[in-house]
Amino acid sequence: MTPQDAADLVACERVASLFSHLLDEGDLDAAFALHHDDVRFYGPDGSGPFDRAGAREDAARVRFAYPGRRTLHLISNFIGTPLPDGTVEAHYYLTVYELTERVGDETLQLAAPRIFVLAAENAIFSRAVGGEWKYSEQHLSLVAPMRKR
Repeated sequence: MTPQDAADLVACERVASLFSHLLDEGDLDAAFALHHDDVRFYGPDGSGPFDRAGAREDAARVRFAYPGRRTLHLISNFIGTPLPDGTVEAHYYLTVYELTERVGDETLQLAAPRIFVLAAENAIFSRAVGGEWKYSEQHLSLVAPMRKR
């Protein structure tokens, strides 16, 4: 692996981490700006491919399931591989924690984060015209089912 390959892997991991952070912040416009316009997104139920607008719509439905919902996405075990075509293929795990819950008409802060979902993600990253790395493809697979609300 070359030093440039290593730098590319770090850059792609940062994109994945920033995407998760922006989802938690509720800034879906910025989160999905990290995707190419023609991204292919495959949902955990095997649905897809969705384009960027479809993936954003699905994320909004989950992220804003109730007023004041807060989440924490954690990425682990990021393993990236530079491919001959200049893209990077990456595999990592995603744990999504709920920080709040809805009780009646109130959104309450949980005393401790609660696991909402465990997932494996396979992604392809490629460079945009400006040279920055973006998602070209995302496949989300459930490792453990989503907690019922």
